[in-house]
Amino acid sequence: MNLYQRRLETGRSVQIQKVLPIALVLALFWFVLANLRLTGNFSIVGVWVSLLLGLMLIIRLGIRAGEAELNKYWELFKNLADPAFICEATGKIILSNPAFQRLENPGEEIQTLLSVFAEFPESALRNVSEKKISEALEVKKSSSERDIPYLLSLTPLETESRKVLIAGVAHNLSHQITQRNKIQSAYEELRAVHLQLEELNDDLEDKVAERTATLEEAYSRLEEQNKSLQELDQLKSDFVSMVSHELRNPLNNLGGGLELMLARTRRRVKDKNTLGLMQNEVRRLTRFVESILDVSAIEAGSLKLDIAPLSLDLVFEHITQYWGASENVDRIKVELQPGLPKVRAAKDALESILLHLVDNALKYAPDGSVIVSVKQQKRQVIIDVRDFGPGIPEEKRSLLFGRFQRLDVKDSQSVYGYGLGLYLSQRMLEQMDSTLTFEAPSDGGARFSFKLKVAKNE
Repeated sequence: MNLYQRRLETGRSVQIQKVLPIALVLALFWFVLANLRLTGNFSIVGVWVSLLLGLMLIIRLGIRAGEAELNKYWELFKNLADPAFICEATGKIILSNPAFQRLENPGEEIQTLLSVFAEFPESALRNVSEKKISEALEVKKSSSERDIPYLLSLTPLETESRKVLIAGVAHNLSHQITQRNKIQSAYEELRAVHLQLEELNDDLEDKVAERTATLEEAYSRLEEQNKSLQELDQLKSDFVSMVSHELRNPLNNLGGGLELMLARTRRRVKDKNTLGLMQNEVRRLTRFVESILDVSAIEAGSLKLDIAPLSLDLVFEHITQYWGASENVDRIKVELQPGLPKVRAAKDALESILLHLVDNALKYAPDGSVIVSVKQQKRQVIIDVRDFGPGIPEEKRSLLFGRFQRLDVKDSQSVYGYGLGLYLSQRMLEQMDSTLTFEAPSDGGARFSFKLKVAKNE
């Protein structure tokens, strides 16, 4: 027989037990009525028995209804996960659920509340029963391993006879206390770390204050030194400017005198060569003095270029005359695209830039040609100065446009120069909205290029 069949038969049995008393009472009433009709005699005993059975039936139905309702509450009480009980004011257990019974050894029925919880305060039971107020307290249940903490909630219950019972629920606090201890431990660790941080912060503030005072003192000294250096730099600039101005006039006089002496036809060849060398050296010193003056003007922010529409043909016609007096004139090749438009540039500055670039190419590429090419590209004119020398090492290229920078200081005895040409050229081109760029051609040498804007009316 399966479970379904057993439940079905149990349900039928319950229904029969409910219906059978009612059927018997109805059958007795029917018998009394049938006897009255057949014999005409009224059976008083049958009537009283029927009434008594009916009354008992009604009482039984009421009891069964109460039992059913009470059974619902008992099922709820029995299935509580926490231990629950009802006891008297003395602590004697009247009713308890299975969870409460499991607090003791299996099979042993708990008789009193005081036997379950160690050191249970009896005053708590009196307070609840006499003052009729709920109370919650922590108690412990002793075991073979350790004491287990419980939260015991007690509530007064008043019966119809005015007797006060006590309902209680015990909640195991082990998990909560474990979590609380962990939180407390973490809090203590955090507090210790916080104290360490405060100490470190205090030490750090002291060190910062000490370092700040040191830095302020160092800054004051540095500021004083900076002022001294600025004063020295100004004195240096003033001195260089003064010396350059003082040198310019004598050099101009020397240059003019040498030109007059060279113009005389009665000079010997040897004398003319000597005078020519002197003239070249005077020109070189003159250019150096002009470069120093330009550098001073740039540093002072007073270098102003007269930028206007400029014919490149006139520029190269004038500068070619200067190159014509050089012993390297045969190495210089100028390639001008026909019909070049005017550009926006400063004549003296542009001539100085070309002289610096060609002079560098002649110095550092002693063999081969130096090609100066000029061509138009849309609204710009591109000027290139190309040589076929050894080129510029990659590690030196970052220093190209700095002041007083040379490829190798050891070459100062064989190659004259002061490392100012590219620096001045770059600064002058910046005022003409251009820039000087370097390129290392694949077939060797070096190429310096810059672009000039075509004049608007061209």
